[in-house]
Amino acid sequence: MRSSLVPPPSSPPIAPLIAPPIAPPIAPPIAPLSLAAQASLPSPQKRVELLVHSLLDAGSKSISHLEKLLDKFAPLLARVAPDSAGHAALVAATVRYWDAAPQLVIVALQKLLRHGAIDSAAIVSFLFSPPERRRRLAQLHSWELLYAIVEATLAQQRACADALRLDERRAAEAARDGGGDDDDMDDGSAPGSAAAARVARSSDALDRARQDKKALFANLFAGAGAAMGEAAAAAAAEGGGAPPLLWHATTIMHMRATGRRYLRELSLKTLEIIVEGAELDAATQAQIFDPLKQLAAYLG
Repeated sequence: MRSSLVPPPSSPPIAPLIAPPIAPPIAPPIAPLSLAAQASLPSPQKRVELLVHSLLDAGSKSISHLEKLLDKFAPLLARVAPDSAGHAALVAATVRYWDAAPQLVIVALQKLLRHGAIDSAAIVSFLFSPPERRRRLAQLHSWELLYAIVEATLAQQRACADALRLDERRAAEAARDGGGDDDDMDDGSAPGSAAAARVARSSDALDRARQDKKALFANLFAGAGAAMGEAAAAAAAEGGGAPPLLWHATTIMHMRATGRRYLRELSLKTLEIIVEGAELDAATQAQIFDPLKQLAAYLG
C-alpha cells in the first residue's frame, strides 16, 4: 500500500543577515592646553631630573641593572635631553641623586657617557661652573671623575684609529683581490665602493674623536684657569696676595699631573694661550707650565 503522505514543499533558502557597517565614533577635537595647565607642566630640567632619578633608582640594584635600563631607555634620554643644555641637566641630576656616594656618581656618569646620553664637555662644564667650582675643585673625586673622562675619550680615539686601520686593510685586500667580500663586488679602492665608504666613515669618526679630545683638554684647562683667575682677582680686590687655599694648590697640582700624564696627547702652547685668556696671573701660570715645558724639552 502506497503511502498517501505528500512531502512538504521545499522552503526557499534563507539569506544571511548582514549587519550594516558601524561608523567609527568621531573623536572630539583636542582642545589646546590652557595657560594654567601649561604652567603646571614640569620644566625641561625637571623632566630630565624625573627621568634620570627614576632610572638611577631602578638601576641601583646593580651595575647590570643600570646597563640594561640605559640600553632600553637611551632613545628616551636623547629625546628629553637632545642638546648641551639637556646634557648639563643630566649631569646635574645624576650628581644630585648620588650626592652622598661620589664613587657612584663617577660610575653613573661613565655609563651615561658610554651610551651617548651626555658628552665630556657637559661633565667638564658642570664641574667648572660657578659658583660651586671652587668647592668641587677641592674634592678629590672631582679630579678622579675628570681622569676617568679623559681615559674614556682617549680610549674612544684609539678604538676609532683601530677601526680605520682595519677598514683600510680590508679595502686594500679588496683592491688586490679585485672584489673582496659579498659587500665589495667592485674594486675596493674605487671611490664609490663599499670598502671605500667604510674607510671614509671610519676616518670621519676618528676626526671627531680627535676633536673631542682637543676640546676636552681645552675645556679642562680653561675651566680650572678661570676658577683660579677669579679667586686671584677676588684676593687682589681685598688687598691680599694670591689665595693660599687648599683648592688652589690642589688645582695646580692636578693640572700639572694632567699635563705630565697626557703630554703626548695635548699641545702645551695651545693650552697656555687658553689659560692666559682666563686672566690667570703669571706666577700661577709659571707654576703650571714651567715644569711641563722642561719635561717636554727633555723628552724631545
